Amino acid sequence: MISFASLFASPGYNASYPLLAAVWLQAMGAGSRGMMASLGVLDNVCPRDTVANMEKSGKYKPDDIAKLKRLEAAQTNCIESLGIFAASVVAGNVAGLPAAYMNKMVLGYLGLRFLYVYLYATTTYTPKSLLRSGTWVACQRWQHSQRKPLSAIAR
Repeated sequence: MISFASLFASPGYNASYPLLAAVWLQAMGAGSRGMMASLGVLDNVCPRDTVANMEKSGKYKPDDIAKLKRLEAAQTNCIESLGIFAASVVAGNVAGLPAAYMNKMVLGYLGLRFLYVYLYATTTYTPKSLLRSGTWVACQRWQHSQRKPLSAIAR
């Protein structure tokens, strides 16, 4: 059985590849499909037009439409960053970086992405949007702040 503590132990278990699946699931789950289902609207024929069609119908609250748009934007951002993040995980593993380091990098990124999506979905005024933007910057900088010379990591 793998314990949470073993993720940060040295040498420890390298969960960075399995955790990539969690990053992917987070990106897929960040979208508007769940909220649309709760509103009773699922258009599998042309799902990218669903929010626009809901807005045109006038049957749905403007706040709901705005939140759906924010959820779609958050999901798009998650998907846009997924490729480069996955490549960095593969590169780190190929370079032989320690398991604890790789696990810390992936878990930190995943936690920041969950916070980012939450803030994106719930932001309705400018001051909070700055917090969301700051979280986005933190997600982008997480990998850079975790970088150390390879000789320092391998010790």
